[in-house]
Amino acid sequence: MPYNKISFATTAMLRPKILNETYTSLSRSINIDLKKVKLYLNVDPSPTGINPMDVVNVAINQFGEVVYRVSESSNFTAAVNWLWTNADSEFLFHIEDDWTWLKRFSVELALDNFKQNKKLLMLRFRYKNVGRNFNFGLTPCIVRKEFYKSFAGKLDITQNPESQIYDSLKFGVPTPKMGVNVIQWNNKIMVKDIGRNWKEKNKIELINYDKSPGDVRTFVNWK
Repeated sequence: MPYNKISFATTAMLRPKILNETYTSLSRSINIDLKKVKLYLNVDPSPTGINPMDVVNVAINQFGEVVYRVSESSNFTAAVNWLWTNADSEFLFHIEDDWTWLKRFSVELALDNFKQNKKLLMLRFRYKNVGRNFNFGLTPCIVRKEFYKSFAGKLDITQNPESQIYDSLKFGVPTPKMGVNVIQWNNKIMVKDIGRNWKEKNKIELINYDKSPGDVRTFVNWK
């Protein structure tokens, strides 16, 4: 496949072991050579006490080229803004730092969905059984350039990025109804969240921009 058509993007915390598990699992499950693709990596400085370059080096060991930023402060939305602003490929494979892959898959077959449906903006990899396509989240997914560039650098860093994008798509901005433009990859559960147990074990809390307790729809930070 033309490797310049797709690049990868990751929002990461200081969890090098978990990130290594994510990328090792991806490398074993995907049918392309990650050493031939570019990764955009945003590293947020939490939790403390870990060298950010330990995270960066995990990525360098897996990908052919790594463009990275170590943020001065942790902010999920700012991370997405930076990643999507700097990426420039026709398709962007967005994967956060805490997912393991359960099944092998073909990138070419995934991209065929975009060829067959010119209105398709996002292909999500299923992580649980859901009865509808009308949902959005930054679980592992492939997004068309038209989609990610329409939000790049424009997301309000005081608000959760997933909630902002979901609300925009739901009401037709920047494209028609989301149900037409976002689909799940087949009916198989493809990925598993491996970060939840780590967060519970380390008592990581979701925090809103104003430092108040957050939830999955409002948080922008962790502590």
